[in-house]
Amino acid sequence: MRLRAAAEFSTQAFIHAVIVSASWDALSMERRAAVEALEAVEACVAALAVVVRGADRTGSGDAGPLRQLADDFLDGLAEASRMDAKMAALKVRLTAGYSEAGQAMASPAASPQDHAAQEMAVVAEVACEPVKLFV
Repeated sequence: MRLRAAAEFSTQAFIHAVIVSASWDALSMERRAAVEALEAVEACVAALAVVVRGADRTGSGDAGPLRQLADDFLDGLAEASRMDAKMAALKVRLTAGYSEAGQAMASPAASPQDHAAQEMAVVAEVACEPVKLFV
């Protein structure tokens, strides 16, 4: 009986170790993806700074100064739009990483209702985080 209990415990410990290891690998991948998304945002911010400061004057001298200024503003808007898209991608990566970490830390759901409650808790936490920043 003791041998069987020890074997079951060893099997459960092994399964738990495999699950934790897989979760850790998934979290590492999410972290790398988030870092890549952040680097893309940083590149957009640098490009936007160049445009806003007016250092990106590659146009021909034929256009008047007002035309060049209008083009600079349009270039700035275009770069800001690219930055918005990159920020959205970063938010998705951070949310996915948080969700993965939450699932890895949570105990297995005993029922479908428990599973649904765990998912709703993650959604609520992520949804309320921006509100906490302004309170």
